[in-house]
Amino acid sequence: MENDYRPEAEQKGLSFAVDNCSDLVVRSDTILLERILRNFVSNAIRYTNAGSVHLTTRQEGDRIAIAMKDTGLGIPQEKQGVIFDEYVQLDNPERDRDKGLGLGLAIVSRISQLLGHELQLNSLEGEGSEFTVYVPVGDNANIKQPGATALPEFNQDLQGMRVLVIDDEKAILDALKVLLVGWGCEVITAETVAEARQELQGHNIEPEAILSDYRLRENINGIEAIKAVEAMLGREIPALLITGDMNVEPQDEGVNEYRVLHKPVQPARLRAFLKHVQGQKSPSNET
Repeated sequence: MENDYRPEAEQKGLSFAVDNCSDLVVRSDTILLERILRNFVSNAIRYTNAGSVHLTTRQEGDRIAIAMKDTGLGIPQEKQGVIFDEYVQLDNPERDRDKGLGLGLAIVSRISQLLGHELQLNSLEGEGSEFTVYVPVGDNANIKQPGATALPEFNQDLQGMRVLVIDDEKAILDALKVLLVGWGCEVITAETVAEARQELQGHNIEPEAILSDYRLRENINGIEAIKAVEAMLGREIPALLITGDMNVEPQDEGVNEYRVLHKPVQPARLRAFLKHVQGQKSPSNET
């Protein structure tokens, strides 16, 4: 993480420090804990215009406190009670990621609840913020050593399936791409409808399935994005809506045309959708 984010911090003229924590062991899920910390670090750099960002670790009894402290904009006291709520953005109705928070912290909250890790926020407007996640101390003897592992039989069973993913949160876009490529899919990613059209036309390909975030920039929703792509291609395409807004339900008007997955996405449910789409393909051209 330090290697990934140091160039971005230094480009903004920020001092970036990371504690040496090689002697600490925690008990958690590697991928999900990393996602929490990456959200903390990327937000700290994004909302700090001068000064420093510091990723710290300290042991407190049977827990390890991993904290991201910055000298950035800070969060108003009246907003701190809702900052981890679903689909809360600060002063950003146009959903410009350079101006405010998206679904990142809501997803962090859900992951921490899933893992049983406490979150804590300390912030003063104009002085900076400190986001902390408390993780149970682990036992060094239980650390699994890296080695060859057998891949699941279904690892590549979606080989060659063309999937278009539309999401204006790059972290989620990248994570979905990694997951889908691991299943053998050919993935086209886009943050906007215009970018989706450009990518499809530029590569002269048609997706077999569309995955779209429900709420996109410029007050466009996923239903509109899907229909815009279908209009360009001149046919309907199996599609799935992904959302971190718990108020969006499959039976809602317009939404009821599509399957809905709530963030954080469960890979098994996503794969089941794609396998269903794959199974609907006509075998008429096969011999």
